[in-house]
Amino acid sequence: MDNDHLVEVHPLFDAEMRRRGLYSVERMTELSKVGTLRHMESIPEDVARVYVTAHDISRRPTFGCRRPSRSTPKTRCPRR
Repeated sequence: MDNDHLVEVHPLFDAEMRRRGLYSVERMTELSKVGTLRHMESIPEDVARVYVTAHDISRRPTFGCRRPSRSTPKTRCPRR
């Protein structure tokens, strides 16, 4: 398996790409190397919005509070 590139695609995404006539081995290989659909010109915007990858999700939480460090006093998070 030297220099082999394995491509794994979710079955629903695979079916959607085939249904739209957009499936190709080259496109799936490019996707597996890039890691996201966002910047691929050949993927329609509605497909890119539905099939997000871990690379598309922000690490920073958009809700709640930050976890306080051990040196700071414990405070309660404001309720929304």
